[in-house]
Amino acid sequence: MIRNLRLVCGLNNVNKLASMIKEMILSKDLIDEYKQNEDYNLILAMGVEFDAQVLANGHWPIQQQDLCILPPEIKKFTIKFEKFYK
Repeated sequence: MIRNLRLVCGLNNVNKLASMIKEMILSKDLIDEYKQNEDYNLILAMGVEFDAQVLANGHWPIQQQDLCILPPEIKKFTIKFEKFYK
């Protein structure tokens, strides 16, 4: 099946797709690990459900992104996740 996909779509596209799938799996593992973190429990206690995906832009189709200004109450959650991620 993969061989047929490579023939139809090309090796480059199939490799990109495989990398995208791997990134999604790693991102899910990362957020699952974060959910075990004390900071995440504090977020839940405030009645907020937080989820994130960490994806590299090298494999994904480029799209212009709209500017998103987060409210200060939400921004603090993203800061906590960024500290965890680093």
